[in-house]
Amino acid sequence: MKYLLIIGDGMADNPVPELGGKTPLEAASIPAIDALAARGVVGSVINCPKPLPAGSETGILSIFGCDPLRYFTGRSPMEAPDECTHNGDLPGKLLPIEWLSSRLVAPLVERMEAAGMEHRILLLADHKTLTATRGHDGDPVPFLLYDSRHDSGRGGVYTEREGEKGPFLEQGCELLDYLFERKSLKE
Repeated sequence: MKYLLIIGDGMADNPVPELGGKTPLEAASIPAIDALAARGVVGSVINCPKPLPAGSETGILSIFGCDPLRYFTGRSPMEAPDECTHNGDLPGKLLPIEWLSSRLVAPLVERMEAAGMEHRILLLADHKTLTATRGHDGDPVPFLLYDSRHDSGRGGVYTEREGEKGPFLEQGCELLDYLFERKSLKE
């Protein structure tokens, strides 16, 4: 069994007027990710618990199983792909989301399937980066959990709105338990 963790830095957002009220995830063409979502489970998770600052340093702690309320000690300097949002570059935000689907997810899945490898994938944003404010937000982000051995029958797509319809996790530090099958998602 192969396990993949794919994190799109700051790719979650709120609806954007310039996109007709859609979020960047809804507006982006992400067929490889949506194909996984159709057979997997899309839910939402809080990676940046209040009162901590929303951002990669908090979200990544959470995703890797460390409760940020216990282990967060402060921000470290880092560059991130969500800079397009910070700079107000909406097309620049959409392109890397589409590349994540076409240049990373699609080739990885194709190669694993061609080799007959069973695999599970956890794909999510570490935090929201809001187009409206050009800043980070700690609201829940969508996650996608896919297992090549099972079809969830949900038939969804990977967006913030779809995540709100699925399972909700209060603590992102529990995500790896679901990826590695130590816990099971209840829908």
